[in-house]
Amino acid sequence: MKYDVTFSCGHTETVDLFGKNADRERRIEWYKEHGICTECYKKQQAERQSNANKALKEKFPQLPTITGVSENQVKYAEDLRRGFLNSDKVKEAEKYLSAIGKRIEDLTGKKDENCEIVTFEWMCEMYDKMAANPNASPSYVRQATENKKLIISYRKITEEMSNAHEIIDTINSL
Repeated sequence: MKYDVTFSCGHTETVDLFGKNADRERRIEWYKEHGICTECYKKQQAERQSNANKALKEKFPQLPTITGVSENQVKYAEDLRRGFLNSDKVKEAEKYLSAIGKRIEDLTGKKDENCEIVTFEWMCEMYDKMAANPNASPSYVRQATENKKLIISYRKITEEMSNAHEIIDTINSL
């Protein structure tokens, strides 16, 4: 049955309710106390998405602005980006990169704020030298080998991110 319901946001909307009369009445009461209308829900979702995008922009300022043919295309691309950047793979890579940066700082006594001096090749070379050191303990060699594997994993993830950006740019150019 169709009912005109006043939601907790103050707006009135027609809703279709099915089931026993008691269940419908309970649902109407819930709408009055807790529910929000369709328009307020859309505004709330847009605000959440906007806040999430702002948070990502602060965390990853180098990300380009997504453009597209339609608003839905841009929203979809932003959802994909947000999902990927909030994925466990990226969080794990950030954690490992931070640990590697700390380890490099411990070894060299220098802190590289921008991480621009430390290249992938340099890190792999450094860990190879550490593992090849004849005076190194087995645990030290194991750690160096493990760190090199982490660096390689991180590079693969950043390449995947780059590929995703290329796909989005290709879609945007269509």
